[in-house]
Parts: sequence; C-alpha cells; structure tokens
Amino acid sequence: MSGKSHYISRLKDAEDFDSIFQIVKDSVYEYLGHRRAGLGLILMDIHPAILGFYGVASNYIVLNKRIFTYAKIRLDKLSFNSLVYIVLLHEYLHSLGYLDERLVRRYVKEISINTFGEDHIVSRLAVKPVDIDMLKESLNLDIDPNPDMIKRFDTDSTRYIG
Repeated sequence: MSGKSHYISRLKDAEDFDSIFQIVKDSVYEYLGHRRAGLGLILMDIHPAILGFYGVASNYIVLNKRIFTYAKIRLDKLSFNSLVYIVLLHEYLHSLGYLDERLVRRYVKEISINTFGEDHIVSRLAVKPVDIDMLKESLNLDIDPNPDMIKRFDTDSTRYIG
C-alpha cells in the first residue's frame, strides 16, 4: 500500500494519540521535509473554544480534555481520529517553529489534502472548522479537572526508558 491509501488505512486503524501523531509527523515530513522529536502530550481542561495549543519553546502539546473526552463519546472512530489528526498537525507545525497562524492554517489544509485527498474527512475538517455546537455541548460533561499526561506519545523518538 502506498501514497494516500497508506495514510487513510493508518488513520482508520489508529488506536491512540501516539499512532495518530506518527501519521502527523510522517505527513509533515513528506510535505515540508521537517521533523521534530521529543514532544509530550497533555490533556487538560481549558477554555472550550481552544482545541489545543503548543507553548512556544516547550516540549508539550496540550489538548482540550473536555472536548476530546466528549468527542470520543460522540464521534465514530474515523471522525475522532481525524479531529485528533487536525489538531495535532496544527500544534506540531507550531512546535516546528511555524508561529504565524495564517501560514499554519494554510499548511494544515495543504498537508491534509496532500496526505488524504480532498474528499477525506481530515481535509474537510482542515477547510471547515469544528462545529461550535459540539464545543458548547461538551460543557455539560463532568470530567476530572486534573491534567492527564499521555504516557505513550511520540514513541518513535524514545530510545530508552529513563
């Protein structure tokens, strides 16, 4: 399997954030020729209008715990994985030093279409933002407000256990 069908299959079969992040890293490397290792992932209850963020000069991507917990319940697996891909892609581009939001949004669209084709859900999400109703509905979800550090993330750059 090669090209877009390889990525489509990998995303459909992905079981965790790490698997999806590997697809993000591979697709960015294929498109831009840039790669970065050593990132961590934190799920944290943050403002519902923010899906995720990358703290400049940090080693962590933060995803909105409330939104992604809600999305996991409400969305089918491919839709959930596609949403995770889009947000991780956006934040990964920031971690590579692309700080201009307009440029990052353009790259998210271009990389998504290059990787999955124009008609794939990932590409549709890259062009049209997430439905705001889902963000509002997630406010009704009771979750533990403590941040969750995802233990198994960016594993292809981990050479040993320390």
